Amino acid sequence: MYARILVLYSSFLIVYSNKCYWNNKCSYKYFGSKTIYDEVRGDIRDTAELKGCEAVSVWSMIRHGVRHPTSSNVPPMQRAADLKEDIVRRYLEGHGSMCAQDINNLQKWSWHEVVSSTPGDLTFEGYKELHDLGARFHDHFQQLLQKADHYNFKPTLEQRTIQSAKAFVEGLAGGYLRFKISNATDRDDILRPYFYCAKHDVEVYNGPRSQIEMNKYQETPEFQKLLKNVQKRTGLDEPISATNATGLYDLCRFFRAYSSTRTSPWCALFDDDELMVLEYLNDIRHYYRNGYGSPINEKLAGPALGELLQQFQASIQHSTRSFTGYFSHDSMLQMIYISLGLFRDYPEISGYERIPGRKWRTSFMTPFAANFVTVLHKCVNETGTTDYQVQFFINEEEFHLCHSRTCSWQEFREKFDQFNNSNLEFCNIDNSNTSALESIVVGL
Repeated sequence: MYARILVLYSSFLIVYSNKCYWNNKCSYKYFGSKTIYDEVRGDIRDTAELKGCEAVSVWSMIRHGVRHPTSSNVPPMQRAADLKEDIVRRYLEGHGSMCAQDINNLQKWSWHEVVSSTPGDLTFEGYKELHDLGARFHDHFQQLLQKADHYNFKPTLEQRTIQSAKAFVEGLAGGYLRFKISNATDRDDILRPYFYCAKHDVEVYNGPRSQIEMNKYQETPEFQKLLKNVQKRTGLDEPISATNATGLYDLCRFFRAYSSTRTSPWCALFDDDELMVLEYLNDIRHYYRNGYGSPINEKLAGPALGELLQQFQASIQHSTRSFTGYFSHDSMLQMIYISLGLFRDYPEISGYERIPGRKWRTSFMTPFAANFVTVLHKCVNETGTTDYQVQFFINEEEFHLCHSRTCSWQEFREKFDQFNNSNLEFCNIDNSNTSALESIVVGL
């Protein structure tokens, strides 16, 4: 009798320890560079005022909002989506361990053709992200916006950044201000320098290091365990490959970002620990393509940060007020951060093993709609003298580049003088590499 009760109790534990995705109110929400902005942002309106100061110049670099996967992402996602019928069939045959409602939701899911026809484009959700961001900036910088002498809003030459700029400016205007967005240009060394840097293209973007580290991580015990767990959970006969796992992950995180409920039935294929593993794989890729993994990357933000310094200098010298909003990509923001020495880990990110407490987490650094904002304040102290303070924000949360809430003008100059007169001359490659670059361009 006791043995029978024990068996029944054990069965009860097995059934109820298997969490369902559909009713999990605290499901994992950090998906690397495809994280929804509202999941990680602060609110710039809640920042305590700087006593005796007024904002006289703002310089910002802003990532586009939620977008469709690019043309290179779509095929592996579609191949992964083809597994849907097999997963449902195997469940109906009594295999796997997914919950009935999760299977039902997966069965009702269908591929959105707009994803294939408009790869990389901004979505409705992405437009709203940028509009809401602009509205919060309107509330926080209202006095500066009403008095500013100069405005500069410019996107890269992509639909997702052009539409993001439009959405942000609509929110920033608050229904009564009028701003003009500058036309995107074919080449822009401030907004997308890496796109025109032959050295980066050959040695970094198309270089072997990021793939080597990712491959190394995919061979670790915890990644191999993930592959086995997903196969067991879905009941599939064939082993899950790393390519299929990342395709399924993209189905989870992209379609979650489109959803008003912030869910995707594909996320039910993973538990939280496995999503952390896939998040780290994404971080490795960005670390070597855009981060500390190559010394080339930190040089590429020089022109942008040099222009930031020049804008603030002009504001002080000519007593003018200005507001600049640039609309770019996560690569640009990551390059800005490493140029300033932010989010650096020791030991460095690698494929050897996952670092759970790492600083380099793209989920928090560069989610959709990520932004880096620098504010020049004109301050009058208790003695009546005027000085200038510089304040920094990442994703609407104040961060301290100096030892207090702000940098003094002298501290700011000392940190940013190195970027004055920055250029991309180092991007030139010698003739021996020219043919390699040409083959890459032809293949794109």
